[in-house]
Amino acid sequence: HRSGWPMAPAGWRWGRLAASFVAVALMISPLHLANLTDVRDYSKAPFFLFGLGAVGLLATQAWSLAQVVAVAALSGLVLGFGLGMRTDVLVNVIVVVAVLLVFVPGKWRETWRTRLAGATACVLACGAMAAPLIGSYETRSSPWHVALLGYAQDWTQALEISGAPYETGYFYSDSYVGSMVDASWGARGHGDAKVAVGLPGYSDASRGYYFALLSMFPADALIRGWGSMIKVLELPFSGAAGVRGDLHGPWLARPMAAAQAGLLRLESVAVALFAITVVGLSVYRARLAALVFLLTVVLGAYPSIQFQPRHSFHLEILSLWLLGFAGSWAIRRAPGWQRARMSNPVSRADLWRPAGFAAAMLAFVFVPLVTARAYQQRSVSALLASYDAAPLIPLTRIALPASGGLMQIVDGHAALPRPRGSRSTYGDMIAVDLSGDCGAARTSLTFRYQANHEPENFTRTLDVALPAPGAVTRMFIPTFESGAARVDDRLAFGAIEVPAADITCVTRLGRFADPDRHALLLPAVLTGDWAQEPLYQRLIRWEGAATIDAVRAVSYWSPPELRGAQLAVTSGGAAGYQWPVDYNANNAVVSGDTVVVSGLADASGSYLVAWRPRPLAAGSVVQIEGRLERGGFTLGFVDDSGWRASVDIDRAGAFTAAVQLPSAGRYQLVVANHLREGARANRFTISRIALVSGGS
Repeated sequence: HRSGWPMAPAGWRWGRLAASFVAVALMISPLHLANLTDVRDYSKAPFFLFGLGAVGLLATQAWSLAQVVAVAALSGLVLGFGLGMRTDVLVNVIVVVAVLLVFVPGKWRETWRTRLAGATACVLACGAMAAPLIGSYETRSSPWHVALLGYAQDWTQALEISGAPYETGYFYSDSYVGSMVDASWGARGHGDAKVAVGLPGYSDASRGYYFALLSMFPADALIRGWGSMIKVLELPFSGAAGVRGDLHGPWLARPMAAAQAGLLRLESVAVALFAITVVGLSVYRARLAALVFLLTVVLGAYPSIQFQPRHSFHLEILSLWLLGFAGSWAIRRAPGWQRARMSNPVSRADLWRPAGFAAAMLAFVFVPLVTARAYQQRSVSALLASYDAAPLIPLTRIALPASGGLMQIVDGHAALPRPRGSRSTYGDMIAVDLSGDCGAARTSLTFRYQANHEPENFTRTLDVALPAPGAVTRMFIPTFESGAARVDDRLAFGAIEVPAADITCVTRLGRFADPDRHALLLPAVLTGDWAQEPLYQRLIRWEGAATIDAVRAVSYWSPPELRGAQLAVTSGGAAGYQWPVDYNANNAVVSGDTVVVSGLADASGSYLVAWRPRPLAAGSVVQIEGRLERGGFTLGFVDDSGWRASVDIDRAGAFTAAVQLPSAGRYQLVVANHLREGARANRFTISRIALVSGGS
């Protein structure tokens, strides 16, 4: 009350009740408890809470200079010690210093000495405590390398960000990122010595590569930050982790599950709750509203570097605090509640403040994003145009059988000259033209590596929608190979493979004559009208998918050679799977050949729907199509011995999948949860299930 917060004395009772709710919710949070056993990553949680406590004390109380310096110095010492646990704690140090400089109560001209003294005390105390760590971190584990790992496809999916005609990262692999950085560093003329994590020069090399990406794709960095903040706000309501029975007694499992199910219903209002709370607070204290807004933005955005539960679980308290604050305020302001005299009553003139604050928030979000996207559209267009116009050296085409019904059409040894020069790692770019005249709707290309060490096996398969007849889609895939500086650690590109039935879809093969002239070598898939597409990423749930995603519905095939059959769900031989259901979970609704799943799973791999057993002939194929919004699932056939044929659908967006039985028998068709890292929330729709062939 003395701090000027908009609370009447009687309202403090509700404030305490709300604080108790937040504390209990955090204590029994499945996400929080799931990370408790990982001491390395969990160790930052107490320091994060301490940092928030320091922020609250400094921003809401009018302290003397000596008191501010004491609190700031203590904060620096504690957080400096926390840096020895996890470097994430550095974010708290920055936040505390910013609060000291900007959000300490009082006018600047009256408090500037206090602000500067407090900030200086905090920095010096933190530096003194963390001195042994600060000098070693750059060489031990480059932060730029960590940031580059954050562009991996795993984290793009976790943030629910749509694709684009290019990729800034794919594998979550130290070797993959290290090879990209090493190749780029050598191509820029920085010498032939190998640069890798822990070796001299890698910090400079990885920093240069990171800022090259950032300067080319600033809008993507921004949208990843906003996507991370949204996901952080949704953490308590997202079912990001299941209730672990080994961490508590069985008496607690039911209330924990009930609380999680209740919170899940609020997921869709998490962002609105944040906006309404901050704007409502601005009616009384614009300074504190700005602090809550900026604090949430900064703390919510930084996990975008690598958005995974172990890096974000401790931020769950942000939404819980917002929920508790909004709830206590709403109760105290409810109709009929005894009105207590407030120290600062609201006037009509004050009502203009929230309108201005809301406008400022919107400008803070959209002005930089729109500007960055306009810039990125031009910068990426220039990069991709340079790919499209690059002179190519034709590659010799072959046709050799490979495993899984594939055909090898390029031999890597013949395609790329060996031995290479003295550079540590060389980057090349393969260009592939795909025609729509081959009669197929989709195909896949496998780019296979030969590596002495499995971490350097960068083999991947790209599923591609083919263009209309008469049109061409061009693919660009960078490859990496060892040079003379790392003969004992050989990394080599091996081959390009396609389904045997799709060989005629590939009309041209080549490699860049001078790959070093390009600023970045990134995977790209360019349709005929790629220049008119948005050349930036989007938040799928908020903006919809970019045009490129509509033609990139992910295809799943089991076994892989089934892809070559070019089966279609809508083909004349496909009959809807109209068969009685033997079991369906509470969060699954079955209607004909449609399945809708939304809600908490019983377990990460539990059944969602199981149809009654039926005899099926060898070679029977079930196909599905639909859209995955969150989580993942397994589709397959089960008999008395277990799963006989299955496929996992785990990439957000549109999908098609096909599973073929290897032998005749009596089988159940099953859809089961396939959730990663202990998550419980699952949301997807199977819009059609079809039995393409088989007995009855």
